[in-house]
Amino acid sequence: MSGRPGAALLQNAVLAAAALLMLAVVCRMAQVSRIDAHPDEIHHINAAGYFVDYWDFPPIGDERTLQSYSNYGVSYLSQLDVVYFFAGKFAAACSLFGVDRDHALRWFNVFLLAVLLCLLFTLPGWRKIVFLPLFCSPQIWYVFSYFNGDAFPLFLAFLLVWLFARQTVPADPKRLFPPDAAARRAIWMGLVVGGLLISKQNYYVLAAFFFSFLVLIAIQGKKPGLGAKNILLPLAVCIALFGLRYGYHAYVNCRPEAKVRAEVVEKLASAHHKPSGEKRDGGFWGQSMRSKGLRFSELFTEWNWEIWTFRTSFG
Repeated sequence: MSGRPGAALLQNAVLAAAALLMLAVVCRMAQVSRIDAHPDEIHHINAAGYFVDYWDFPPIGDERTLQSYSNYGVSYLSQLDVVYFFAGKFAAACSLFGVDRDHALRWFNVFLLAVLLCLLFTLPGWRKIVFLPLFCSPQIWYVFSYFNGDAFPLFLAFLLVWLFARQTVPADPKRLFPPDAAARRAIWMGLVVGGLLISKQNYYVLAAFFFSFLVLIAIQGKKPGLGAKNILLPLAVCIALFGLRYGYHAYVNCRPEAKVRAEVVEKLASAHHKPSGEKRDGGFWGQSMRSKGLRFSELFTEWNWEIWTFRTSFG
């Protein structure tokens, strides 16, 4: 590709047109769709709304966070997820320009997508193909068009791919990173993977895959010292970041967390979702179904679990 500047220019022009079209569609959806027309958006908004005014991560059941609790008596602020902090501060900055809180939170996700599209053009030649999924899935565009807790970890996942794709291929194929960039690249990767761990539990699998991939490269490279460095440094950074967030969460929730959660659910959940309501009249029909006698086989014969799972996998 580098030997054909005309072809490279055409490639970048086509990608730029597709990227601008995608971004325009996402911006349009973010602007015109009704607030809370999307799954649980209002609960995500209220969780991030806390950080518009405050800086500290709150304990479970904090009086300042009551509006973020759903009918189930749970709040996204009770989790480790840091996306609500960053989104809340982004919305606070946007308020200086007259943007209302709810749409500012949506623009946070749009901003993340715009950053990814800019990073795309920093990749050389054919390596741009690693961002192809962004262009292929309208479900991805949808995730970035309203405020939720999924766009930020997805952004981090693509950022991790970008870090790999950006590295220069060393002269020695047994070396994962060039010597001058090894430590810096490893630290960044550790920060990104650690960010994934404190953003969405679904991405624990990706973190495990990432470190397994590094182990595989180390084994194939047949250089134990270099392989250990490329694994241990990002792993240490990842553990440190996760440990800081988890430690702070444990600190502000000094009482046994399970007991606190149960008390908050009993206090804030709607009548049918309270534990006392379940004991009294069975509670919500879709809650604790196993304890109510539902057999595993009935998930498929009566509830069509596999059909609904397939449908929800595609939004």
